[in-house]
Parts: sequence; C-alpha cells; structure tokens
Amino acid sequence: MRRVGLFLSRFSLGLWVALVCASAFLLLFNAPTAPDAPFSSVAIAAKPDVYLPTRIFDCIATDQQFQCETAIQNRSLTLTWQKGGAAQNDLFNPPYPENCEAVYDGQAVGCNSQGTGSVLNQPERYEVTELGLSAQQLRAVRQKYWGVNTLQKLSEPRLMRIGIGLALLGGVSAACFAWLQPGWLSNLFVSLACGFGMYLSTWNFLGRLPYDIAGNTDETIQDWSLTMQGGALTAGIAAMLLVILMLQRRNNRLPKAIASLVSGIGTAALFSYLTLFTLLWLGYAD
Repeated sequence: MRRVGLFLSRFSLGLWVALVCASAFLLLFNAPTAPDAPFSSVAIAAKPDVYLPTRIFDCIATDQQFQCETAIQNRSLTLTWQKGGAAQNDLFNPPYPENCEAVYDGQAVGCNSQGTGSVLNQPERYEVTELGLSAQQLRAVRQKYWGVNTLQKLSEPRLMRIGIGLALLGGVSAACFAWLQPGWLSNLFVSLACGFGMYLSTWNFLGRLPYDIAGNTDETIQDWSLTMQGGALTAGIAAMLLVILMLQRRNNRLPKAIASLVSGIGTAALFSYLTLFTLLWLGYAD
C-alpha cells in the first residue's frame, strides 16, 4: 500500500510540474508586451476578434516613427505610428506612439486604438479592420495562433482561477510527497516554505503600520522600509532554522504531520504568489 501511495504522490507531483512548465511556456511565448513593440496587443476585427502574438512583429524605431511588420496569410501587414510626447533625449519620459496607420498587402486599412489597461505604462491595444479576409482565412489565422487567442478568451479572472487550481494541486502533491518520502530534499523544501511564509506574514504585518511612525521625512521613510525588510527577513530565517531543528525528530508522527501540512500550505501559497506576480509582470493582469 505504501508503494502505491508513493507512486501516486510522485506521479501527481510530476504531473503538477509538467502542467506548470506547460503553462509557463504558453504565457511567456504569448506575452502581450515586448521590449521593442509599441503596443500590448493587435487584433483583427472579426466576431470574435482574432488576436496576433506580439512576438511575430518585427519592430523598428526611427527618429520620427515606430513601425512594425508581419505576414498574415502570406501578405504583409505594416503598422506605423508617429512619435509624440516627450523630447527624443528624455530618458524618463520616452516618446509614445500616436496616429496608428496600417497597410495590408499594399492597401491602406483601418487601425483603431482600443485603449490601455490599468497597468502603469502599459502600451495601447489596437484593432485592424477591413483586411478583406474570408471566414476560412480568419479561422486559419486563429488556429495558427491558438495560444494567444486561447489566453485572450480565458481573460484575467479565469487565468487567476487556473493558477490557484495549480497551486492547490501542487500543495496537495507536496504534502503527500513530504509524508511518504522523508529525506533531506523534503526537509529542505519544508523549511524553505516555512521561512518564506513567515517572511511574507511579517512583511504584511509591518506593512500595515503607518509610515509616519518613524517620521515623515524621506530619510526616515527609507530607514523604516529597510527596517521592515530586515525584520521580515530575520523572521523568515528564524522560522526556517526552527523547522530544521523540529524535523530532526521527524520519526515522530506529530512532527511528520506538521511537516507534511506545512509543505502543502507553503507550496500552495508560494505558487499563488508567483502566479500573481507572473501575470502582472507579463501584462496579463491589471
């Protein structure tokens, strides 16, 4: 029975790792923002819209304009923006794109701004119209770029729910593995999970205290921020060391149960935090 349980725990943990890697690859490969692209997404107007991955555009910037080009159905699609806003040598306020113009297969087509999200400095979203593509051609483009269209269809709330589901699966898998497979790797993971959890808890607690507790000057605020970081880090390291000492008595059922529970909760919490950070960083969430 123990062999069956160990096999199932390893299988579920391996399945979780595979799902996480596949999800990360899909998110990274279809990220809506890119360093050289002056937009966060481009869609072909249809019902529903057909989204194009940012990575397929080759973008260049001159002194006067931004220009991005790709091929749709073996025909060139070129998007051009004029540079506006700050001066060209202003590093802190770079010029932004304005007045989008689109040319498809040598013919001018529509290019409309769809606004931006609430993420700071996120580029605008655009929609190109009047490309003259048939329903079959639009379906072929959507199938070719199924990744970005699937992610756009899922939207932010569903992506968050999927991330939480993966976090819970990882937590259960880690808890079962820690219970059935004791060892140095399991001990290290449990202690790190406890340390990270204590770090976040202490940081959240100290972050709720008013900043003016140490004064209102820039120096006192900076000193208080350093104190918060140092206190949270100290609490995390202390928790990690205490758990390591506790795990020396792992043969007892109570420490073993606590270690298993902590590893599960720590895995779920850590992956939930990383999911939110990843979605915000890549521009999928506001």
